[in-house]
Amino acid sequence: MARHASLGDNVYLTLRREILSLVIAPRAQLDEAALVRRFAVSRTPVGEATRRLVADKLVELIPHLLSMIPYKDLTPKPIRLPPRQKKSGYVRPPITDQTFVPEKEY
Repeated sequence: MARHASLGDNVYLTLRREILSLVIAPRAQLDEAALVRRFAVSRTPVGEATRRLVADKLVELIPHLLSMIPYKDLTPKPIRLPPRQKKSGYVRPPITDQTFVPEKEY
């Protein structure tokens, strides 16, 4: 009985063929999101294919590539609130007047 190729196998074989035939240029970056759209698969088969290409030494994996993108601090500025104003004449009612638990009828 013949084994059906998985989605990861299909992505791997296609990328391998394109790398070896120089359809994908040397030093080109493989974008995971673009590969997901191109092959119409989830990230899992693309990641599986990428790991196999790395193991075959056809692709060089650069960890933490996102750390090379310039960082912009997005911390919001502190909010300055006006001082709290006291309202005179307000009296909080007793807690027993603030809660109401209906009696259950049986």
